[in-house]
Amino acid sequence: METVIEYVIAIVALSSFVLAGFFDWKTREINPKIWIIPISTGVAMNAIYIFLMKNHCVNSILLFQIGITTFLVILIAVLVFVFNLLGGADFMGMISFAALYPFNRLFACNYKMFTENNIYIFLLNFLPPILWLLIIHSIIMVLFILENAISNIIKYREIQQLNLSLCRKLFLIVFNRFMRVEEYLKKKFYYPVYVPGIIDRLTFNIYEDDDAWKKKLEKLPKDTIIVVSWGIPMVSFLSISIAIYVTLYMMFYLSIT
Repeated sequence: METVIEYVIAIVALSSFVLAGFFDWKTREINPKIWIIPISTGVAMNAIYIFLMKNHCVNSILLFQIGITTFLVILIAVLVFVFNLLGGADFMGMISFAALYPFNRLFACNYKMFTENNIYIFLLNFLPPILWLLIIHSIIMVLFILENAISNIIKYREIQQLNLSLCRKLFLIVFNRFMRVEEYLKKKFYYPVYVPGIIDRLTFNIYEDDDAWKKKLEKLPKDTIIVVSWGIPMVSFLSISIAIYVTLYMMFYLSIT
């Protein structure tokens, strides 16, 4: 039964987040109903798992991991609803993952096997799944930022022409994208943060309409250099992180069972 639960959760996680990631990439809109299945499945499967393994699970470790998971979910909720740094779909994605993997089932109920074999594996599995997910996600985002910075540095001649301080230019190089108006008008989900004489800001509101900005800037000379910020499909990147985590988790699970 334990194996069935792991497979059900893995299949639901992968299928749900692949679907959500696809819609986020294409439209930046995700039907909230997508999250019903992973959340309900996660709650039900984990409840059954704890009931079946109640004589083997270490309550202190289980509660520790659930506690860390709950804290991180609350922290993400603050970023979403208080500071508007993330969208509602990002929050629901994290809730769904937390429901499916609130704690490391393999470790919480078989911790002695880990301590007897390899202390490093013990330490790796001691951290809750959501923390490892955030670590994987952070690595992916750092790689994305590096790729973005490199693509901007290639345009260093155009960047030199902008009447901005060095610190401001460095910030824009790392976190935004330099491009000509002609290129910008062909893009989707890009929002201007610096247009000479029109706008100069650090970021954009996640609820802005990119088409409205295109209409406003389409009269500018096509070779004008502007700075834009991509409306990053966070759920798409989150889906990649979850696919990596679930794959590694199942590979490790199958190798020891």
